Amino acid sequence: PGNLYLSLLLRPDIAPARAGEATFVIALALAAALARFLPSERALRCKWPNDLLVDGGKVSGILLESSSVGTTLDWLVAGIGINLVHHPADARWPATDLAAAGASGIDFETGLEAVLRAIAERQAQWLARGFGAMVAAWNSIAYAMGETVEIDQGAARHRGRLLGIDGQGALMLETSPGTREA
Repeated sequence: PGNLYLSLLLRPDIAPARAGEATFVIALALAAALARFLPSERALRCKWPNDLLVDGGKVSGILLESSSVGTTLDWLVAGIGINLVHHPADARWPATDLAAAGASGIDFETGLEAVLRAIAERQAQWLARGFGAMVAAWNSIAYAMGETVEIDQGAARHRGRLLGIDGQGALMLETSPGTREA
């Protein structure tokens, strides 16, 4: 109770192959919407590909589902969860909520209004300027940017310095053999 969970139906006029870009667009929108309620010293970061963290604790997650007809994206549903006032204590990744992080003036209604407004604004920017404009913005608030991270890809584990995402949303790591896309 008190947290914000929603499924948002979007119909962007994009090719189905670009549907995954929406994860990053929505993450940027959530970051902008939620940051205005947090004290300035709190670090809000995007964790690839679909989480938002406050001081390293997960505060929000995004999941996408989509359907296409031929070469046209028919619909895209973004499932969004935001820990406003509670968070799980036994999560796989450390979690937090906005209230615990010092947020003020946010409740379900104000959170929903801020999120919907921010998503509409960021989606308009994405559709007008393309995903390239989103890449730089996402990389500027990426969790662990420039740090050594480990990425699991099925049975393989890769270790390297996080370089950010590329123009398709793939995570880029600098490894000893060279740059690796995850």
